Amino acid sequence: MLAYAKIMDLPSDKDLILPLMRELLERNIAFPNECRFAINDNDVVVTASKLIIEYNKNMVSTCLHLISKTADDWDDYFIEKYGGTSKKRS
Repeated sequence: MLAYAKIMDLPSDKDLILPLMRELLERNIAFPNECRFAINDNDVVVTASKLIIEYNKNMVSTCLHLISKTADDWDDYFIEKYGGTSKKRS
């Protein structure tokens, strides 16, 4: 099972993709919990770093809440910094 929350679309401006990926990776190492940023198709997402099947029943809802909260905490920041492009993605 894959659990994730979408933060934003990948920028259409290719010049922003490399800095975005670098920032996502740099922030992943500093997170004190099991959430991590990732890219899924053309979306920037927050996901859990463990397979959800490794959690017991009580931890699944906690994990999903943590993913949703982390996405909500970071979406405005990343959209403001990397989402304001008008170039068509090719």
